[in-house]
Amino acid sequence: MKSYEKLEARFKQYSRLNELRAISQWDEAVIMPSGGAESRGQALAELSLIMQNLLSASEVGDWIEEAGLKVDELSSWQKANLNEIKRLYIEATVVPPELNQRLVIARMRCEQSWRKLRGENNWNGFWPSMQEVLLLTRQMLSELSRELKLPVYDTALSLYAKGLTTHTVEKLFGELKTFLPQMIQHVAEKQNQEKLILPAGRFPMAAQKALALELMGKVGFAMDHGRLDESHHPFCGGTSRDVRITTRYSEEEFITSLMGVLHETGHAL
Repeated sequence: MKSYEKLEARFKQYSRLNELRAISQWDEAVIMPSGGAESRGQALAELSLIMQNLLSASEVGDWIEEAGLKVDELSSWQKANLNEIKRLYIEATVVPPELNQRLVIARMRCEQSWRKLRGENNWNGFWPSMQEVLLLTRQMLSELSRELKLPVYDTALSLYAKGLTTHTVEKLFGELKTFLPQMIQHVAEKQNQEKLILPAGRFPMAAQKALALELMGKVGFAMDHGRLDESHHPFCGGTSRDVRITTRYSEEEFITSLMGVLHETGHAL
């Protein structure tokens, strides 16, 4: 078996475990009882370690090097895939496993704390758990930035959009600043001159969900490959063939929920 094929086989293992992690995270955010948070955090941390070990094994580095020597034999898709494999390999080998596990658990605790304290608007109670996540994230980014030879913030950007830099973001925001303030003022003035018509009455959650599901279908969401549920805040998760989106309902009005559904359906598509 060629080195590139060995990499494909290893990363298929990684991908399948990642699918299980994604569904477990959806379950934690949607239906897991609060009492399961600690054990779920430990389980996800253990899974994260197994996945990291799969990628950081010495043979993976050897396969990457060997595949790179025969890169001309690869298709354009495979070359792009090899670059992504290199990126994930670097992340797996540079970040200490113990730090990775601590970060997984801290994020879980922080999210659980947010769910409990959000309704109370209790920032002081929430801040310690958020502070721990920030501290560990900065440690992780510091390790990566040294390896990638990038500023820390550019390293953070690269985890979400490879190649995106602070310079690019500042340029884009600079262009937006040239017209957004005036446009917002113009829109606000126009809206002030128009009568706002709000639908009246209570809107049962079952009816809201039925409407949401109908519109999801209209824009092309395949219900045999996904589902709609409720959570504290709308999100899109799951996997490419099992997409999970959520919204939240209020029987006082339906626009917020509906817009949340359509927004998350956009991500899902």
